[in-house]
Amino acid sequence: MRPGVERTIDRAIHAIVVLVLLVAADRPGSVVRRWVDEWRLEAVRKSYLETAWGDLSESNGSGVPTIVEFMDYECPYCRMIHDSIARAVSEGRVQVIYRHLPLPNHDRAEEAALVAICAEQTGDFPTAHDWLMRDDGWASGPRLMENEELLAFVTHPSGLESCLARGEATDRLALDIGFARELRLRGTPSFVGRYGVEEGVRTIDSLLTLTKSSRR
Repeated sequence: MRPGVERTIDRAIHAIVVLVLLVAADRPGSVVRRWVDEWRLEAVRKSYLETAWGDLSESNGSGVPTIVEFMDYECPYCRMIHDSIARAVSEGRVQVIYRHLPLPNHDRAEEAALVAICAEQTGDFPTAHDWLMRDDGWASGPRLMENEELLAFVTHPSGLESCLARGEATDRLALDIGFARELRLRGTPSFVGRYGVEEGVRTIDSLLTLTKSSRR
């Protein structure tokens, strides 16, 4: 076969392959479409993190790898990974910044997020966060600021009540949700590092890869 004919055939085959891939990518649910959608999503997230990481992570230059967790206090998967995250933090392996993404199917998650945000201001966050993650009854109990068990754990209940009344926590929650939308997060827990995003339950070692430039 003459070289010119071979080149023509090669070009035709290449064009057919490209056409098939384009058609497949346009079909909802196809493997190619899912791959293209995930590739685009990763590109959007990386582009956003290039400019927003400092604000998102409240970077303090501590030198400890930083992960941002978007969580929901009624999310069973967030609760599942709570202990391993707490242990990694206590061991100095990672610094975790908590941001809130209460899901619409969890009736009390927004209330819990607002209390936790106010607890950051009063210095009660570690206690309140741990209690909300571990206690199984608060979601079906009274209003959190009327929950005697929670009030017994925190040291500044009046400060929490005052913060909630001022509405500052609502603004912070809106900021967290805005970050989640920009990152196109699809659920909780979602973990964000300087170099990527992981969704769902993950090991600490897996999360630490989000802090490494080699992940790019």
